[in-house]
Amino acid sequence: MTLQMALLEERMEGEKRGRIKGAESVAIKLIRMGLNFSDIQKATGLPIHRLEELANDNSK
Repeated sequence: MTLQMALLEERMEGEKRGRIKGAESVAIKLIRMGLNFSDIQKATGLPIHRLEELANDNSK
C-alpha cells in the first residue's frame, strides 16, 4: 500500500467517524425532545439499539 492510499483510507475513516458522531449528536437532541426511536432512526440512520444506548447514557 502506498502512502497516498494509506492517507486516503485514514481520511475516509475519519470522515465516517465524524458522520456517526454527528448523527449521534442529533439523535441525543431528538431523544431529549421526546421523539420516538422509530422517527429518530429514520432521521439519523442509527440502529435502534444505538439509540437506546444513547438514551441510557444521557439519562444519568
